[in-house]
Amino acid sequence: MRALLVVLCLLLSPSAWAVTVLGSCNFTLTSTPGLSYTVQTAAQTQASTLNINCSAVLTLVSSFNYTVSYGGGSAGNVANRSMVHSTDAASRLAYTLRASSSASSTLLGDGTGGTSIQSGVLNCLIALLGNCLSGTTQVNLNSWLHVPARQFVRPGSYADSMVVTITLN
Repeated sequence: MRALLVVLCLLLSPSAWAVTVLGSCNFTLTSTPGLSYTVQTAAQTQASTLNINCSAVLTLVSSFNYTVSYGGGSAGNVANRSMVHSTDAASRLAYTLRASSSASSTLLGDGTGGTSIQSGVLNCLIALLGNCLSGTTQVNLNSWLHVPARQFVRPGSYADSMVVTITLN
């Protein structure tokens, strides 16, 4: 019997070894309050933190590949986003969504127009009662809002909303 089990393990691909009973993943997106912008200087702030947390009652060799893509917002363009004035829809303030606080860091989007998606792998060798005993099943992904300087726009409040798509497999 032991020899048969060893032979079966050798014949099965590693992805076939994964056994998860009652598994789930939770997503939490936290947004940071707005920022103050002046024409003379560029502005930046941490836009959000996305937490992906996967757990299971019982897991043997579990692996979750994830991707996160960010939509184009009201502009409909991931490479040229803009916020809209609260009372004047014709007044727009351009911004970018980036992977870090550096204005030259990776431009986040859906993989088109020079943008990148965030991706990675969450692995857990053994989990019991929701706790991964070996590996990690949680990740925090940050995004940063950058507003370029020298935009002569109407004073007031500007806002935008976008679709964030999380894919697990």
